[in-house]
Amino acid sequence: MIVTSVPAYAQELVAQIFEHYQTECNEMQPDLPAIDEDISDQGPPELRPLESTVYDIQLTPNGKTGTVVYPDFWCENAGHPFCGTGGCGFYIIVDDKVFERQGGHRPHSIASEKGVYVIIPIHGSGCEDSTGQSGAGADSCSVVAIWDDKAETFHSVRQELRQSDVARR
Repeated sequence: MIVTSVPAYAQELVAQIFEHYQTECNEMQPDLPAIDEDISDQGPPELRPLESTVYDIQLTPNGKTGTVVYPDFWCENAGHPFCGTGGCGFYIIVDDKVFERQGGHRPHSIASEKGVYVIIPIHGSGCEDSTGQSGAGADSCSVVAIWDDKAETFHSVRQELRQSDVARR
């Protein structure tokens, strides 16, 4: 799958992430044929990204951006197997590094006078209220990460974004 709607620096890494999910889609097919299908006659299953699968978010006040890959892919015979009530998880590509989060909904960023914050909406079960009571799925909350340009990494309270090895240069 060729990816052209992203910055040049991220195209190869985005393509590698897509290939990872295509491999996952391929590997689940023997367990998913329709009752009247002969899987030996089929080519590779279709993996279809949604329109908003890849997008950029601001990371710094001076305009540095990161490319988000939110893998809400449709996989032939399997539907949307990479997502659940806790979201899909996602990747953020910054320069030649890929960072990931296993769960979470689409991240976005908010700029303020103190900096730019990456907001990560998470499943309610990962949240607590002011009394320490756990939340439920519908009661979502968000966690925050900040890009450190000098260290070339994200900072957060609980290592919300980890460097990924899903794509390698």
